[in-house]
Amino acid sequence: VGEPGAETFGQNAAAQDPVTVSEPADDGSYVVALGSFGFESNVRKAMAATEALGYAVVTGQLKGGEQGLTTVFAGPFKGKAAALAALEKLRQAGFPDALLLKN
Repeated sequence: VGEPGAETFGQNAAAQDPVTVSEPADDGSYVVALGSFGFESNVRKAMAATEALGYAVVTGQLKGGEQGLTTVFAGPFKGKAAALAALEKLRQAGFPDALLLKN
């Protein structure tokens, strides 16, 4: 029976307002991470392949150890649907491990 005022899960469920869960508004931009490369030649190949598909390219530097890495991103894409379509196309174009990221 428990202590006065203490509730267990499920009690008074009818007295509470129902909760509506919905997707958050899709107002952000997305990028597709294609990979991180240690050699500039591989960065250039990834960038050329991405641009050949008509996508903008952004790169970022990761520093560490003797040699840093350059991550190549396609985008940004406005809206999740456009980003998901690009993700699928880029995976088919030779980037099977590409990831969708929200900015």
